[in-house]
Amino acid sequence: MLRHVQRGSTVVDVGWCGARPRGAAAAGRLGSDHVGSYAVFFAAKVGPRGTVHCFEPQRKLAQIAVANAVINGFSDVIRVHNAALSYTPAKAHMAVRVPGGKINSRKAKRAKAKPRFFNYGGVSLGKAGEAVKVVTLDSFKLKDVSLIKLA
Repeated sequence: MLRHVQRGSTVVDVGWCGARPRGAAAAGRLGSDHVGSYAVFFAAKVGPRGTVHCFEPQRKLAQIAVANAVINGFSDVIRVHNAALSYTPAKAHMAVRVPGGKINSRKAKRAKAKPRFFNYGGVSLGKAGEAVKVVTLDSFKLKDVSLIKLA
């Protein structure tokens, strides 16, 4: 992947496309790359004149991605957008947080009692979870994009 990234260019870092939520256009759960770990590699490659745009709809994961950028010295290069990405603007909801198991599993019950066990990265679009903003990539009017990473 990195061979496609040019110094001084723009990289767009999104996660995977989930199912179509009810009441919203076909907005998939498009996140950054789960807390910005790939974004750090991309930022090192584009350098200080480049930009990496990460999309993370879950507020907590977006905050971690911002912290990751700061800790690694790329806060001027990495832009974390607390939004999902789709072909049309909308509002959507994340699914109820499920910690790597069925909603009625023992793990889920333990995680509900102790929230630090929730697997936020395993959450897709749904109905009852966190409300998220859905934006289009076109709305950013990006120039010189050398790579769009999906998943």
